[in-house]
Parts: sequence; structure tokens; C-alpha cells
Amino acid sequence: DHLLNSLQAGYPTSIDWKGKNYCGFTLDWNYKQGYVDVSMPGYLPKMLRKFNHPKPKRPQRAPHSWTTPAYGQKRQYAKVYPSLPPLSKKLTTIIQQKAGSILYYARAMDYTMLPALSDISITQAKPTKFTENEMQMLMDYCATYPNSTIRYH
Repeated sequence: DHLLNSLQAGYPTSIDWKGKNYCGFTLDWNYKQGYVDVSMPGYLPKMLRKFNHPKPKRPQRAPHSWTTPAYGQKRQYAKVYPSLPPLSKKLTTIIQQKAGSILYYARAMDYTMLPALSDISITQAKPTKFTENEMQMLMDYCATYPNSTIRYH
């Protein structure tokens, strides 16, 4: 009680005795079956609204573009990024903000987005139209799968 009283004396606090919320995560406990579901409902929809991202016309099932393998070759070379003029400073900032917002969610909830963010991060300091298209694809993927859940047993 001393710790709780000390915190309440100097800070606004709330107490969640059921353990449903922790640092932005929603925890759905199932003690009988021995698991907990962890999610962040509303995070991606709120982020999509923040950046005025419309719902895609078709569902985006992949978070990033696919590099076609060179069948029959002994060596597979890394993706070659097209040489295009850089975007404006304003668009650069927007791409960096989107990447940061998605990175928070991807590291916590949806690891499938991390390779796409890795590709975007390579060029986000001086993004081109290619980077913008990659970000558009990732944002469409976020709109297609707005709520991931991880189950821990």
C-alpha cells in the first residue's frame, strides 16, 4: 500500500486489478486453458487516420514487394533500388513518421512488417518515389490487417 499511496500522492494513477491493460497492450487472460492473448486494438486504425490513409481498393496481402529469384544461378543478388530523384523534405518527414509509427507496432505485435520496414529504412533518409510506393504498400497491408493478436501459452 505504501508504494501505491506514494504514487497516487504525486501522479494521476489508475489500477487494473484484472490485468487487462499493460503499456498500451490489451491482455485477454484465459486461465482455464492456460493462455493469454495480447493485442493492441485500435492502434493501426488510429495511425491510418492520422496519416489520412484510405482503405485500399483491394486487400494488400503482402507487406512488401517481392524480389524475383534468379533461378539456376549460384548467387542471388540483393535488391537493386532504382535511381530516382529524392522526394521533398515534407514527404521525407512523412515517410519517416509512418515508418516510426509502424515500427512500434511491428516490433510488438506483427513481425511480418519488419522486412518491409527494413527495406524502407535503407532509403528513408533520401526517399524516392520507389520508397513512397513501398510505404504505400505497407500502409495498405496495415489497413488490410488492422488488428493482430499474439497468443502465449
